[in-house]
Amino acid sequence: MSPASIRNYISNLKASINRIRAKYNNPEIGEIVIPYNPFERYKMPPMPISNKKALPPEIIRMIANIPDDTYYNNPSRSLLNFIRDMFMLSFYTRGTNTIDFMMMKKSNMKKGRLEFERTKTMNRRMDRAFTSIKLEPEALEIIYKYPGDGDRLLCIGDRFSSERSFRTAIRQGMIALRDYIDYQEMSFYSARHSWATIARNDIGADIDDVAKGLNHASALPITDIYIKPDWGRIDELNRRVIDFVLYERLNK
Repeated sequence: MSPASIRNYISNLKASINRIRAKYNNPEIGEIVIPYNPFERYKMPPMPISNKKALPPEIIRMIANIPDDTYYNNPSRSLLNFIRDMFMLSFYTRGTNTIDFMMMKKSNMKKGRLEFERTKTMNRRMDRAFTSIKLEPEALEIIYKYPGDGDRLLCIGDRFSSERSFRTAIRQGMIALRDYIDYQEMSFYSARHSWATIARNDIGADIDDVAKGLNHASALPITDIYIKPDWGRIDELNRRVIDFVLYERLNK
């Protein structure tokens, strides 16, 4: 097994044990049915450091400002326009993944917020990787541009027959995007890396707020059950990141 596979296996096992302990233990009344945590003193071996995929703010600004391809009567049919919009929507929503966009339902959009369980990690966490994102005007503009049929939030599920075909379109779109702006060192995942890097290094956000914005698991998952998330802090951080990148404003 690869180091990544071993790490994922152990993470799944830890999450399962944490769920069981949370279900049967009740520390508030002193009822501890499962006192022993086999991972209490276990430290996960570090993953090899991968090449960072974060983009400079000016590159993201260039992507956001790519004009509509006037060759198409409907600009949303242009592959370049499509990848521009999906990349920026990911950035505006704190690095949301492609599969989550494809799975989104209209019911996930509530009172100007996008609320969903992150597909990649929902089955490995007690909170099912739930996140809540305030939809800023820039994100709403893109969402309204790609309305889905029926209960789908976006037309991605209607436009592509499968996740595989959607990923293929994303890969092809990224090739077109890299060539258009003449910047090769990026992938779709760069939207997520860039949001985190800018939030931390340029905005100066607390590392815990950055982790919460990325919907990473808490270092204290049992404690987190009793704490209501303060999404307002993350909403404010996201707005500051967007303003810094698009409008070169560093809001305090």
